[in-house]
Amino acid sequence: MQNGTKISHYLNLIDGRYIDLASQQFVDGTIFTDPMPKKKSFSSTREYCLSNENTNNRYKILKTKFAKYIYYGLPRQITNYQFQCHTSIFYGCMTKSFILKIMNKQEIIEIQKRILDLVPNKSGIYLKYCCSEISRLIIKWLWDYNKSYKFYILKGFCVMGGKMSHDILAIEEDNGYLIIDPTIWQFFPDASTILVYEGSSLDAGIDKIKNKYNCTWVLEKQEKVPSTLEQKKQLEIINSNINDNIKEFI
Repeated sequence: MQNGTKISHYLNLIDGRYIDLASQQFVDGTIFTDPMPKKKSFSSTREYCLSNENTNNRYKILKTKFAKYIYYGLPRQITNYQFQCHTSIFYGCMTKSFILKIMNKQEIIEIQKRILDLVPNKSGIYLKYCCSEISRLIIKWLWDYNKSYKFYILKGFCVMGGKMSHDILAIEEDNGYLIIDPTIWQFFPDASTILVYEGSSLDAGIDKIKNKYNCTWVLEKQEKVPSTLEQKKQLEIINSNINDNIKEFI
């Protein structure tokens, strides 16, 4: 630590990559030593950590909350710090596909935060008419997390029985598909997540959003990662539309 204090810290090594979801608890300038296993007389670092009664109790509470999070979204009562703490131990009993699912959820939470940072008071209702640009803008954000992702725009027509069209983003990954609606709040103001589908079948995902949005969807061509110039133009259009929307609500 910056004050000279030394503390222990745990993280995961998955497929040769270090995953540390609790690093945000440390201030800038904190020095980390090279990670090493800490087993002592136990078979693994995880078993050693869980041999502590307090750690084991915290792990069980987190495990229950995490299970609810995976299936129902992040509960309001779980803070960002609680979400990050002790995930190293929790990961130890998960399959690789389940770990990837957790990582996807964390990515989406961070992408959603970046989207809402674009608007005053983090109010998603100001993102009306921004769906096309934001769906393409966040391709670069997601690609920075995982360069193996493939991206497709899904275009809906006569959304919610009206005359509006709407663009959302489908993401293809090794284990299936994610469908996210970056401007979901213009139709569902109380939505808590931009994730509208996660599963192994894109057709099943399209069927789900047909029912949710009461409209027909068309899968467009695979999208490329936008260039720096394209991102700049997208942000200019987004900011202009947000300003127009603010005037409308005043």
